[in-house]
Amino acid sequence: MANFEDFKQKAMDTMETIADKSIELYKVAEEKTKLLAKMTKLGAEITLEKGDVRKLYREIGKKYYEMHKSSPEEPLAQACAEVTVSLDCIAAKQKELDELKNSLSEKSAAEARTDDKDIEVEIIVEDLGEQVREEAETAPVKEPVLNVEEPAADMEDVIGSSPPEYKF
Repeated sequence: MANFEDFKQKAMDTMETIADKSIELYKVAEEKTKLLAKMTKLGAEITLEKGDVRKLYREIGKKYYEMHKSSPEEPLAQACAEVTVSLDCIAAKQKELDELKNSLSEKSAAEARTDDKDIEVEIIVEDLGEQVREEAETAPVKEPVLNVEEPAADMEDVIGSSPPEYKF
């Protein structure tokens, strides 16, 4: 009986140890999860702030260009000149695009005006009856060749009974 009590006590101690370790493991996992969530949140906030900074830099650059495009300071003169060239190129291409669109719409309108004319269609019907009769009379007649062989088995032998008869 003493052995049973010792065994029972060891089992209880083991269960307590397992429970303590489980609680400890849960707390560690909880802390790591909180830490990872905080890291993810901070990373997202940093990304948003960087986006805001990029947007502000663009606004500053645009305002600087608009204010100083005719006489930019030396460190930015080359960049301002490149922006001016690009804007001129965009304007020229936009003008060409608009001209192409206008010419296309003018052509479409002209085609629409010419498409309003009626189309005349002449239908010619030939009597082919006589030609078909002549060909039928002069064509050689071929006799059908029937290949009649003895079936390997009766239908009743294959499926057990005769198939139903269908009337059409």
